Amino acid sequence: MTNKMAIKKVSENRASSGLMDNFIWLKAFKSWILLAVFLGVFFVLGKGLSDYYAQVWPVKTIAFTESMKHVEKQQIAKVLKQQKVTGLLAIDLRLLQKTILEIAWVKSVRIEKKWPKTLVFSIQEYQPIASVNGRYLMENGDLLLEKIINEKQKLMQLFYENMEQQPSNWLNLVKAIGSINKQLAKKKLLVNEFIIDKNNSWSARVNHQFILTIGRKHQFERVKRFAKIYSAIEKPDRIRTIDLRYESGVAVDYSDVELSDKRKS
Repeated sequence: MTNKMAIKKVSENRASSGLMDNFIWLKAFKSWILLAVFLGVFFVLGKGLSDYYAQVWPVKTIAFTESMKHVEKQQIAKVLKQQKVTGLLAIDLRLLQKTILEIAWVKSVRIEKKWPKTLVFSIQEYQPIASVNGRYLMENGDLLLEKIINEKQKLMQLFYENMEQQPSNWLNLVKAIGSINKQLAKKKLLVNEFIIDKNNSWSARVNHQFILTIGRKHQFERVKRFAKIYSAIEKPDRIRTIDLRYESGVAVDYSDVELSDKRKS
């Protein structure tokens, strides 16, 4: 009898323990369900508030502090339209600035918010320093594919025939041409066009009149020598070409007379 009672108590204890375990598990399950529901509601509300915050006081006007020659206002407007966040409160000016700096002509940009609906842009453009085969070369050394139309006569005209093997640094080349121009300027000679052929031989059109053939080597020495003797050259207004590729002296080709001197190197 005692054994039966003991067995019954053990069974009752096990049943009671099982019910408790089920109750604890059910309580934990409900807690997880409530947590999931809370997180879901929080996420939905948070997203709603975030979306609202991202669009409140939307940018409707853009203003510029300086006039721009190469950057078009439509380009800036297009960048703004591509932004997911358009609200003046939430828009990320650093991210927007980074995107605008990717536009070819933009050298620097500063952006300010003007309440309640305006962004003010201060944009500084790169300046073109030369025309290479009719296309812009900018002050940072980048060569743009954009064709030059109105500024062609104001920029140094460089014709580079072997574009498949471009210079490693365009700025160094422009600087070298500038040094040659300074030497010629002492004699009131101005380089209008500079030509580098496929053999890397240099020549220049001077004063819209004659071609100065400089060659592939010793270019600075040759131009310096030419500047010293230019005053002694007769009939300068009739010169067609001057060839500097000589160990000493030059060869001058006139429109009606041809003179030559010494040996070519």
